[in-house]
Amino acid sequence: MIRLYALTGTVTGSPLLAQAATDGGGLGLDTLVQTGVTGTLAAVLMVFARTAYARETARADRLEEKLDELNRTVLERYAGALAEAARAVADATTTLSRVR
Repeated sequence: MIRLYALTGTVTGSPLLAQAATDGGGLGLDTLVQTGVTGTLAAVLMVFARTAYARETARADRLEEKLDELNRTVLERYAGALAEAARAVADATTTLSRVR
């Protein structure tokens, strides 16, 4: 029988479940038979959680790269617009000084 205790903030249980959750090789039939239905469900949940975490981490990395690219694009366009505005102000200043 497998008992998982989460009262202390940590989950402890069968070493087979821990190995199944951390081992990248998957779950063998002997592991599933030894842990029973509860253990099998716990192992499936652990595998699902690891897969979901990896997927979301990869997604966050991709979004961060896209955000960096968009920030660079905005800064380049902003710098161009700022330079154009500075030229316009300089031209206006020159024109006003000629008029006076």
